[in-house]
Amino acid sequence: MEERIEHLLEKYWEGESSLEEEKELRNLLQQANGYEQEKAFFGELNLLQEEHTENLTYPAKKSSSWEWLKFAAVLVVFLSVTALVFQFQKYQERQEEALAYAQVMEAFALINENMNKGTKKLDVMEEFRYLGTTRELFEED
Repeated sequence: MEERIEHLLEKYWEGESSLEEEKELRNLLQQANGYEQEKAFFGELNLLQEEHTENLTYPAKKSSSWEWLKFAAVLVVFLSVTALVFQFQKYQERQEEALAYAQVMEAFALINENMNKGTKKLDVMEEFRYLGTTRELFEED
């Protein structure tokens, strides 16, 4: 029995004992001769535990209206965050649409510029239009 007590005490002081082993140790110490310091230690622990459990008061249950208020507050926060997320997404979509519109307008401006360059080169052809008019002017009917 002393070997078991020594083994359980060693595990207890190392912090490796289970609750069942601690109960067994207390029971063995009560039955064994000697181990006065350990008996006193566990006796004081029992007194502290009894005092602690006697002085415990359990809080009264909160009213259910507080529970509903908590639930409502969480719901309001959730809905607000959801609305903000959707508004942010709409804002991002508008920004992307504005950027796409600006890029399309830039592309149209580039096309217009290149078209004007091409039509300026055709202005020379405009002079050839009058080549056949002299015949019409001097031709007799």
